[in-house]
This record gives sequence, structure tokens and C-alpha cells, in this order.
Amino acid sequence: MKKEGDLDMKRLILGLVMICLINNYISFCYAKVENLSDKKEIISIIDEQSFNVKLENWGEVRFVSSKINQDGPFRLGHFLVNKKNDILYSFSVFDYWNFEDVLAVSFKDVNQDGLKDIIVIAHYSAGIGPNGTVPFRYCTIYFQKDKEFIMSYELNDEISNNISNNDITIAMVLSYTKNKVKYINELINKKHN
Repeated sequence: MKKEGDLDMKRLILGLVMICLINNYISFCYAKVENLSDKKEIISIIDEQSFNVKLENWGEVRFVSSKINQDGPFRLGHFLVNKKNDILYSFSVFDYWNFEDVLAVSFKDVNQDGLKDIIVIAHYSAGIGPNGTVPFRYCTIYFQKDKEFIMSYELNDEISNNISNNDITIAMVLSYTKNKVKYINELINKKHN
């Protein structure tokens, strides 16, 4: 007899494969699959940085962090899934640098609009130059807006460059953004429109 958890994991894997097919590549947890263009990809779920959360526009969901390997540098990916592990939302993949590890995830209303936003602090490495293998911290904030999430590279760069990189924490991000709500909302609205 199959366990409920096994069925849920199969649904999640199938959902990830479907998202990847839409994005013109095939993925599978813990296995490589090739498509016609010979792109190979592995998606590994980062369980310790995946959380159940109630989001105002989504209800009870699971925020899933994943490490993506597609014939090159590792990338960080995120998904929202329901209790059946159906993928409800696929966040844009951050692929500037080589992804190393997720250090923190938090769900806070950063821009004071009554909706929880998602803050992610992760380790990356540039992969080039004299310090190319030295990991550095980078903060990404996903702002909940209707049935999507808005990300501002401009704001993420500003936060990551203005807080001591080795020490950046969720508390420091919240402190830094606390008095910048008007500016943040202008950035978000510019991206949303």
C-alpha cells in the first residue's frame, strides 16, 4: 500500500516537470532527464528552507526552496505548492551567480500593505576573479501583489550592498527597509504596471 507522502512527492515532482516543460526544459528530482535540445537539469528540494505558510492571496501553502543544476552553475528556485503538492506559483529563477546555500527565509510585510512578503538570504559565489569561489550573502525580497510576486533587482542590490555582506540577517533587512516604504512601493508599482 502506498503512503500518502509518497503520492504527495510524486505530485510535486510531476508539477515541477510540468513547470519545466512550460519553460522549455525538463527537470526531475534526483534524476536527469533529457529533452530534444539535450538540456539536462536536476531540481533538488531544500527541505530545511521550505516552509508551510498562510499567505493572504494564496491561503495555506508551502514555500519550497530548490537547488537547480542545468549543465552549469547552480541556481536557486522557489515554488508555492498546495497540500497536494500541486505547483501554484513558480518564482523567477535567480541566475546571476552560482548558488551555494539558502541561509534564511522569512515571511514579513516589508512594504506595509497588509500582505506577507518573502525575504530570502542566500550564499552565492561569482565564479570568476580572485575571490570567485568565496561565498557572499545576497538578499532577495518577493513582494506579494494580487496573485503574483514582484521582485526588484534594484532594491535587492541596494540592500545587499548597503548592509555588511557577511552579517546580513532578516532583522537587518527589516531595519534597513523600515523607513523606505514609500520608495519600495514606488519600485514595486513600477514593476507591476
